[in-house]
Amino acid sequence: MVNKVKKEAGFTVAEIETHVKKYGVEVSLCGAFIISALFSLIWGGSILVWSILLAGLGAAFGVVFPKWIHKGSQSVLHFFTKEKVTRIVGATLLVAISFFLPFLIFLILGLEGGKSLATEMYKALGHESSHK
Repeated sequence: MVNKVKKEAGFTVAEIETHVKKYGVEVSLCGAFIISALFSLIWGGSILVWSILLAGLGAAFGVVFPKWIHKGSQSVLHFFTKEKVTRIVGATLLVAISFFLPFLIFLILGLEGGKSLATEMYKALGHESSHK
């Protein structure tokens, strides 16, 4: 008779640790996005206005210059994912920026969103991708 353990709701600490080790960059990016959204709402006023404005401007630049945005984001991600120490420094820097300068995180989101929109638009229209 095999002893089957009924899984309770939630995750164990070991499961969370293995998930974070496997997807560390994605987890730190999602954390920075959530923190910057919360702090832009908490601080409100001009921070919120600048966040919305820079997200829109970033999206416009991402649509117009997807090749440059792709090259820049790939080089930054390649630099910060090389070694464990640079990953930790990059994640710490990202969280600090999301605390104190959340509008810069929204600029990055806008740039990447505009780049993705332009890339998908080229695919849908049957044109060659603009960032190859």
